[in-house]
Amino acid sequence: MIKIEKSAFYLDGDKFRDIKDLVIGEEGGDFIIDEKTNLGKIIFEAITFQQGNKGYGKISCVTTKELQKLENLPAESYGEFIEYFSEITGRELCERLKQDFEKRDGMQKIIENLKREHEVEFHYTQAVSEMMEEPLDYLGRFFSFSTEQSKKMSLTQIEKLLGHQTFVLLKLLQMAEEVPTKTINLEQEMKCHRKGLDSVMPLSWHEPTVKIKIDDEIYSIWYEFSAPYPFYDKEEKVAIMRKLRDQLPMRKFIRKGIFVPSALNLEWSEIKKLQKTLRKDTTKRFDIIVKKGDFDSMFPKPDYEKIEEMDEEQFFDLPKHFFKEMKIDLLIECKEQEFGKWKNDVENQIIPYMETYKPNKMVVISAFSVPENVISKLKEKWITTIAPFGFENVSYEKERELKNVIKT
Repeated sequence: MIKIEKSAFYLDGDKFRDIKDLVIGEEGGDFIIDEKTNLGKIIFEAITFQQGNKGYGKISCVTTKELQKLENLPAESYGEFIEYFSEITGRELCERLKQDFEKRDGMQKIIENLKREHEVEFHYTQAVSEMMEEPLDYLGRFFSFSTEQSKKMSLTQIEKLLGHQTFVLLKLLQMAEEVPTKTINLEQEMKCHRKGLDSVMPLSWHEPTVKIKIDDEIYSIWYEFSAPYPFYDKEEKVAIMRKLRDQLPMRKFIRKGIFVPSALNLEWSEIKKLQKTLRKDTTKRFDIIVKKGDFDSMFPKPDYEKIEEMDEEQFFDLPKHFFKEMKIDLLIECKEQEFGKWKNDVENQIIPYMETYKPNKMVVISAFSVPENVISKLKEKWITTIAPFGFENVSYEKERELKNVIKT
């Protein structure tokens, strides 16, 4: 008898099937299968541990005594391996996953070249780290999810972090003569570790994601930058926060972000919903921003003692204060999908960003072509469009165009 993880699959011809088909019992939280009737079967165990933070995947063969672990898959075999799950997981999700692995392969080549040329290291979220460095563990994570929705959420997270804006960032690094930043962290932190302040204004207080040198000039680059947004006309929301904060002195609120729901006659779920609404109104997330020069932060961290002594009006004026301090040389918005899927962003996001934040320059970098009339409309607003600029179709001319936008 052989013990096996409950989240496991066996290979039946060219398809993986749920291990439950082979189970004859349970022991200590594991399934039991018979080694004689299943001799030679290929098993894939797919699990997460550390409260779901880490994935693990293992391919084994049933022997007369145990599950014998096999070697990891060669890189070119992952697409075929994923295909084996098409019946149990669904072809649409498997195709998405295969495409993500193809994208991962292309990005991995760029990253390895950058590591060799500039001696840099990349840090990712745990899931992205698994896909980039231990792909079998990422597959273990992915196939351990029991629902279609959880699998889709996992793919969405990976596609965002391995998406077009990451590709554009890597292209900026490829243009550099030198990369002074030796550790490039693609897992950004949007907080100053004061719960009250972070609860209403989670900004990118940290140092630039990376600094690069082009033609002897240093450029400071932030990836996934959370910028302050002044909510001038949010009197209703200001009133809500006043009501929430009335229960505690400002000092405790700034330090701990604590509310007293019993005194407010509000459920915790209502309070969290209100906080989420406020966070959305006090910040905007930019794909990439660039400042010409050697900077350690976009703006200085807040003076907590002064903030703790502020009255309500001063406190709610903080987003406006940091908004005024922020100066952007180049704002880059990356669009990964075909134009039809983001056409409404032209009026609802791109132009408002330019008009509100007034960067010296703004560029939209699209993986696919953009209609000429849209390019002209954006140009009238002093916004440059570079397209197509994607994994499969970026040209030397487009790369040069982006480099010129940065330098000029």
